Amino acid sequence: MIHKFQVPLASLDGPVPYNIGYQLYGALMQRLPPELGELLHKNEIAPLTQHFCRGPGGYVWRLCAFEEELAEAIREVLAREEVIRVESVSRRFSVGKAWEERVSSLQELMTLSQAHFADAERISVRLVTPAAFKQNGRYVLYPTAPMMLGNLVTKWNALNRDSVIDDEFALRQIEEGVTIRQYRLQSARYSLKGAKIFGFTGELTLQLRLPAPLAEVAKLLLYFANYAGIGIKSTLGMGGAETSPVRKREGEGNM
Repeated sequence: MIHKFQVPLASLDGPVPYNIGYQLYGALMQRLPPELGELLHKNEIAPLTQHFCRGPGGYVWRLCAFEEELAEAIREVLAREEVIRVESVSRRFSVGKAWEERVSSLQELMTLSQAHFADAERISVRLVTPAAFKQNGRYVLYPTAPMMLGNLVTKWNALNRDSVIDDEFALRQIEEGVTIRQYRLQSARYSLKGAKIFGFTGELTLQLRLPAPLAEVAKLLLYFANYAGIGIKSTLGMGGAETSPVRKREGEGNM
């Protein structure tokens, strides 16, 4: 169902001056079989997300494949390449040993979500690469909870066609029951195809006030964000996300 690769990268040409997730995507496309390139461009939401970010001791390239054939091809590329040269920005990276996480079924994903969030009523969303949304042909520079959840539902339904979430009444309840409690965001630009997309990075906290069954659906979507990203162009390196529970301090209420 899902294969997530975390690849340590060490720059052989000094510090990287800006995020090169899009350029790494191009380098990956050059190394994949042509028929897989066609698969990735077939639908609006491709079965691949990837982003480039800083990690402990260097850089990390994270890739998620939602198709078995694609995952196998990525695995072969990572095993074969000791150095990846990104020609478009004249950069070389030493490729470390990739760590792979596999989620084999919807049931396993649900179990992981329940264990990860447990009874948490607040969830932290950390955006590690610039995220953005587009509505009515315009970029939206500030997120809302319904916007994030709606985006995740769209991605879920595109990548999990056997288990779509299409109960409009339940979705409306979820959107009304999840609010942004606090945030620490900053504007950010992302270089893409010779243009710059304006978005944001940082962290926000979501408050869930939902009946238990709907809370589990909301948590599943937010856990899915760790693989699918949040916002537009997650295949090209935008919207890399990390979600985690926020535990209440002792004596703290729901104010």
